Amino acid sequence: CIEPKPSSLEDGQVLLKNVYISLDPINRVWMSEKPQFMPPVELNDVVRACTISIVEESKNKEYPVGTHVLAFGGVQEYAIGVPGQSVLNILDTSNGLPLSTHISVFSAHIGLTVWHGVKKALKVTSEDVVVVSGASGTVGSLAGQLCKLEGAKVIGIAGGPAKCERLLALGFDHAIDYKSESVDEELRKIVPDGITRYFDNVGGKTTDDILMNFKTHGRLFLCGVLSEYNEESDERGIKNWNMIAHKRITVQGFNCGDHFDEIPVAMAELGELVASGKLKYSEDIRKVPLEDYVETLNDIFDGSVTGKLMMQINEEK
Repeated sequence: CIEPKPSSLEDGQVLLKNVYISLDPINRVWMSEKPQFMPPVELNDVVRACTISIVEESKNKEYPVGTHVLAFGGVQEYAIGVPGQSVLNILDTSNGLPLSTHISVFSAHIGLTVWHGVKKALKVTSEDVVVVSGASGTVGSLAGQLCKLEGAKVIGIAGGPAKCERLLALGFDHAIDYKSESVDEELRKIVPDGITRYFDNVGGKTTDDILMNFKTHGRLFLCGVLSEYNEESDERGIKNWNMIAHKRITVQGFNCGDHFDEIPVAMAELGELVASGKLKYSEDIRKVPLEDYVETLNDIFDGSVTGKLMMQINEEK
């Protein structure tokens, strides 16, 4: 949304200049009328988005001019921020890593999601066989690596040879190309005794196939349902849901907002792994104008994104 720069602040507020705007699959859900965990974005409202922003003007002594913050700044150049509400926290840049990592590997909706999913929900150990769908995406690739670091056997599912090759380069034990191979048939070949853990980013037909390949008493972490975010057909959902009962699978949904108390521990662990080179991440930073937001967001759904997608609309200083 292209709006004029706000001209006045109230006590306690700050004027934010957005630098990086996070583009995520959930943005598509927010722009729909589907039932969801936050109110839909109304027509003619600024599109909701997480941002890395600079405090350009301040009427809050705890947020001086020049401070970098994580905020819900929206898809716009300037926003009025309220600390504790739309301004989430001041960013610690002492680790020397790029500022952009605060909405990729070190963000709540990426880093915390991966850490909680692997460590707390799936409780992955060296005894597990883990499948990760959407494995070439930001969350999926990090989740698979973290499972490998726990000693598990990891199978990634992605679309196309190049993405599958990248998974193998990251240390995945196997990669299944859902565009040219049957997920069900390939899993039966790779793990005829079944899998124990599933980190689900896509839902749909892929999850249907995976449910048929579970051992009893497995765990499923439902992180996302990418296959349905842009789908208007009524032919959606899971057909093999009965396998949850037959195989006694524990299923857990997730929203990172329920687990902010875990951020310090999660980010400390992830920071050590990134610094040591044991955990690799990638970012897809587009230096494009705000007018290109919709076209850029659509790249998530056509498979052309090469890392955590974000727009950079201003310089960092």
